[in-house]
Amino acid sequence: MPQRKTHNANIKAKVAIKAIKEELNNESRLKLAQAVCNKLGSKNSPNEIAVNSGGNPSKIIAMAKGIVESATPRFAGEEIDTSFMYLLGLIFVIAMRVVGRQVNDTGLYMLGAMAMIIGIVIRMYLSKGMQKK
Repeated sequence: MPQRKTHNANIKAKVAIKAIKEELNNESRLKLAQAVCNKLGSKNSPNEIAVNSGGNPSKIIAMAKGIVESATPRFAGEEIDTSFMYLLGLIFVIAMRVVGRQVNDTGLYMLGAMAMIIGIVIRMYLSKGMQKK
């Protein structure tokens, strides 16, 4: 009976690469950045890459290749934390309602209430969209 051919030689194992920890600081990051820059022939500064990469090896390689600017500490598709803006918006809406109630201005009070309702509806749709299907 013929044996089955296995394709294990063609399959690459997935390896989780962790970022270089802060305790190792810039010395290890700099060595890695210098090695990558030498191997790829990069013109970018290894010092700048080591500082802005955050110890992420894939980011060091991307910065050395020029895919990611070495001056920016973020990838192009990386998320930006917007929770602070949402918090400021919530504080503003609550302040509108409180001020409207204190000065007996029903228009301002109602505008704050409508903004809260719109926020609740948006939150409802966003939370439904983020649930696993």
